[in-house]
Parts: sequence; structure tokens; C-alpha cells
Amino acid sequence: MIKKVTNKLKYLIKTKSTLKELKKNSDNDIRIMGSVIDFIISDNSWTEEEKAALNEVDKLEKKYLKSSETIENVDYGAGSSNSKRSQQNIKEGNITIQKISDIHKIASSNKKWGKLIFKIIRAHKPTNCLELGTSLGVSAAYQILALKLNHNGNLTTIEGSKERAKIANESLKNLQYKDYKVVNGKFYDILPEVLDKNELIDLVFIDGHHDETATQKYFELLYPFLSDKSILIFDDINWSNGMKSVWKNIYKDNRINASFDLYQWGICLVNKDKKKMEENHFNLRI
Repeated sequence: MIKKVTNKLKYLIKTKSTLKELKKNSDNDIRIMGSVIDFIISDNSWTEEEKAALNEVDKLEKKYLKSSETIENVDYGAGSSNSKRSQQNIKEGNITIQKISDIHKIASSNKKWGKLIFKIIRAHKPTNCLELGTSLGVSAAYQILALKLNHNGNLTTIEGSKERAKIANESLKNLQYKDYKVVNGKFYDILPEVLDKNELIDLVFIDGHHDETATQKYFELLYPFLSDKSILIFDDINWSNGMKSVWKNIYKDNRINASFDLYQWGICLVNKDKKKMEENHFNLRI
């Protein structure tokens, strides 16, 4: 327990020091991302309209937690970090009957991370956003509400489970923002079609599958469709040794201008107009 507290304090001190350095960085996009992370750590100056938007997500989460409804849940991801699922199992999907409340507890974004993507969108103001892994739509709600407050932007979110996609779509309709769509299908089947139909993507949130080979494949598939200045967010970068490995490969890639390792999330900034001169990689904790 003492060791855990000590390590947490060390990370906090290091994070504060890194954030101070980020404020002096010559790259404006790096400075903005640093200020966003700093804001989430302090979390004390949301505007009234932002508070109202975040309250909408709270209400959605409470609804899910109170639900006793069960659905057929199809999971095309890698399962738990020590799962023995084969690639064939992943391709066919793992089918279970689950309560909506249980799915929400396991799969939906934690408030801290939901607020982070909300603030990233508020600060960077992307026009075209893409999410891989809708689940029940909680993280999508954070994104949609941020776009709504920005008065601009759209979100396409992809979900493999037909039942989860349906529930998410019904919930997201209540946010009264028309520029979004929930697409049902397996990532590796539907993603090429989605990319071909959309404008260049400014922000991508990859929150599903959690497989080393698949994550690398998604990165390679997505890159040509990214706008000149764009953001990639990878969830669960420490999920498994495979995810740790692919995250390292991606942030060291010469096509990545800067990267932020938040332990659970890995955030990459792409700047296709700027040649990478050095590795801008920052380890932070929130």
C-alpha cells in the first residue's frame, strides 16, 4: 500500500514537471494537448454549458446502471487481457446474454476518460470524428456533446454487436444532435467502406478489439484517410504485452509527430506537413 502511494506521488510530480515543459513547446498542437491534460487533472473550471453537457452523460449512465434489461451481446474483441480467444473466435464473436447494467459497468468509458475526450474535442475542434467500439454509446455521447457545443463536426461510431448498436443509437438520438451515425458491423469488414464514404478524419478513437495485429492493421488502414493534422487515441495500451508492443511501434513511427502515454490511453498527434525531427513522447498520468 505504501509503495503504491509512493509510486503514485512520483508519477504526479513527474507529470506536473512534464506539463510545465509542454507549455513551452514550440508546437502549438502539443501545447494544446498538454493544456487539455493539465485541465483534466485540475478539473475545476468547466463552463456552465459544459457542466450541463456532462450532466447529460451522467443521466445516460444512471439509466444504464438501473436497467434490468438483458440483450444478446456479441463481442468481437480480444476478451480479457489473459484471454485465450483464438483469431477464429474473435472473428466469429463471443455471444453471451448480459444485463445492460453489467455491460455498462464493464465496457463504458470511465468519467475521467470521457471528460478527457470531451475536452480534447472542445480544444482541438475536429470536424470529422471516428470511433471504433461504440458499446452502449457513452463515449460517443461525450464526443457528440462536445461537437454540439462547438457548433460543428460529425461522428461516425462503429459497433460490432447489433443489439448494442441499436441501444446506443436510441440513446444518442436524445442528445438532439443530428450529425452522427452508428454503424453496425465488424471493424475489419466495415471500416474500409466507412473510410471511403467519409471526408478525411480529424480524430479517431480506437476502443475495441485490443489485439496487437488488429490494432496495427487499423493504424495502417486509417493513416491515408487522416487529415493533415489529426489525432489518434488508442484505449488500453497496457492491456496486454501485445498491446504494449503495438503501442510502442505506433508512437515510434515516423508518421507520428507527438505522442502522450497516459498508461490507459495512448494519444498520437499526426502532422503530415511536418517532418519528424525528434521523438516527442511524453509519459503522463491523470
